[in-house]
This record gives sequence, structure tokens and C-alpha cells, in this order.
Amino acid sequence: MKSLSNVRAQPRALAYVRLLLGMLQISGVGLSLAFLLYTGVTTPSLVAVVCTCLITCVSVVLFGSWSKKDSRR
Repeated sequence: MKSLSNVRAQPRALAYVRLLLGMLQISGVGLSLAFLLYTGVTTPSLVAVVCTCLITCVSVVLFGSWSKKDSRR
């Protein structure tokens, strides 16, 4: 049987991961846009865009189904 503290800790940990991924997405978009505006299509700007897309994909895979479950309630 799970203890009550473990039951409460798991959603909190997932909330922190979700918050961190969201902050990384926002920072990545800003960095990518700045690179693209100031340097054009260069290797660093493309790396920033690809990393931001990967972070977004991870976020959608991990948390995308939650929004669908929440909207059905």
C-alpha cells in the first residue's frame, strides 16, 4: 500500500516537470527567434529551433493526454 506522502509527491513532481518544460519552451522560442532575426539561418539558430521542437514534443508526449482527460470531465 502506498503511503499518503508518496501519493501527494507524485503529482507535485509531475507539476514541476511540466513547469520546467514550459519554461524551456518559452526560453527556446525567444532564443530561436533572436538567433533567426540577428544571424539568419545559421547552424546555431537551427540547433536552437530543433532543441525547442524536441522539448515541445517531449511535453506533448508526456502531458498531452492530460488535457484531453481534463476536458471530458
